Amino acid sequence: MRLFSYAAILLLGGCTMSHSLSDALGRGGVIETPFEETIAFDYPNRLIIVPVTIRGETYRFLWDTGAPTGISTALAAKLSLPKVYEGTMHDSQGARTRVDYLAIDSLYLGEVLFTNQTAFVSRWDLHPIIRCLNLDGIIGGNTMRYANWTIDYQAQQLTLSSRPGPGPQPGDWVASFTVDSDYDMIIDLGVGGASATGLTFDTGSTSGISIPDHLFQKWTGLTKPDSIYVDRGYQQSGLYGKAVEAEERYTRVDSVTFGDFLARQVWVSSGHSALVGNELWSQFRLTIDWERRKVYGQPVTTPLPTKTTYGFALSWDTDQQHAYVLWVQRGSVAESLGISPGAIATQVGDIRLQTPDDYCAYIETYSWQRDQHPEMPLVLQDSAGQSTHLVLPRVSMGVENGN
Repeated sequence: MRLFSYAAILLLGGCTMSHSLSDALGRGGVIETPFEETIAFDYPNRLIIVPVTIRGETYRFLWDTGAPTGISTALAAKLSLPKVYEGTMHDSQGARTRVDYLAIDSLYLGEVLFTNQTAFVSRWDLHPIIRCLNLDGIIGGNTMRYANWTIDYQAQQLTLSSRPGPGPQPGDWVASFTVDSDYDMIIDLGVGGASATGLTFDTGSTSGISIPDHLFQKWTGLTKPDSIYVDRGYQQSGLYGKAVEAEERYTRVDSVTFGDFLARQVWVSSGHSALVGNELWSQFRLTIDWERRKVYGQPVTTPLPTKTTYGFALSWDTDQQHAYVLWVQRGSVAESLGISPGAIATQVGDIRLQTPDDYCAYIETYSWQRDQHPEMPLVLQDSAGQSTHLVLPRVSMGVENGN
């Protein structure tokens, strides 16, 4: 799932769009140099959540290399920050909305003070899963560029430093990145004997590698993977929570190259965006050297990544206030039992799905903690109000089932 991925931001006003964007995101700085600070982060569902202090209060921010800095509408109203630009943003699925850009006078990561940071304002409650994360904002590339960063996924620690990095250590791999006008990190990869260019290095994504549908079809035609899985129904990967009718395809590749490193058993999916997320990066201890535009990675000992699924997923309809089936995997037990996209779900396990908070309980239990639940009891309701009780097994794909 790709929660945050931005293709472009268009600003309105007297200046040209690209010039206004550059000016807006180019503001700010950092105080108290030199500095080196290590902070702990939460890691729900492979997303890095860091504590950020603004005006003496601590908030939950997503640390996202694939987006500019942003804050929620609730936090913006609370802080009464000055507006510096207004414009239009579209998310990874093309949904558009008007946004304001505000100046955050000061924010702290640990004891490190960042000043005059431009942040877009958005509602985090429009996407049902993002709502479950209880986010107050995003630390994005326009703020990250003032430091060098080390991400230790296993220890769940993030280190930021003003000092030039020592460079690659013995056993590290090295790769280069560029940045776009949003300060998103852009990289090229070799994927299963083919190449993919212009991908976003995206720690705001839970996935491995995602590439646009037409490139996925071309790539699989060249590489001939053993198995291609298909989720039919709807996708809901954009920031604004719009469910779009689509089929997502994904497969496992034996190897991915980036600079001089090699990763094994990586999942590649089709979608709207081109990005690489934490499912891949968590195989390494990473250092992002913004001064040299380099990434250094040290492999860590972790089990080969696998996917498990119940063969379907649920979402929440904010208009109708009920849970429904978002997609069903082709050939799964769920499909064989007659589950179809759009069906209304009233209960999973002991969780009665009556409110958005109930839906978040489902996400926490059967998505973020899926490995603890080998099966999912499910109750569906038809248009006549009749209930059907089912039990869906959790199955493994790829490495564990021999595909």
